[in-house]
Amino acid sequence: MFGSASDCWPFLRQAKQMDMVGPNWVYIGTTPLNYLDMLTLDSDRELANGLLFVTFHEDHTLAEYQTLRSNYLAAFLSCDADKDLTGILLLFYDCMLGFANANMVDLCGQQ
Repeated sequence: MFGSASDCWPFLRQAKQMDMVGPNWVYIGTTPLNYLDMLTLDSDRELANGLLFVTFHEDHTLAEYQTLRSNYLAAFLSCDADKDLTGILLLFYDCMLGFANANMVDLCGQQ
């Protein structure tokens, strides 16, 4: 539906003007809607009723994550994997694995 929380509210305000906000309507968003507590207008808080959002779940016990972490630490000795390999970055696992294996350096032509 929208890419960020700032995109969400103008959209929902317009939907309300068109009678598309109410008990028969549900809107689904993504992770940026984690920040609903930052809403300052009561009218925007009311628009959040019936708003659902999906988010990712990190499972650091999986073999795939452990492989990513090991490869990352081997390639970037001075980095903090517990800080660097978290949150939104894990949504780009293949990209991060490419960096960890130094494949991205080869693709970009950098030494």
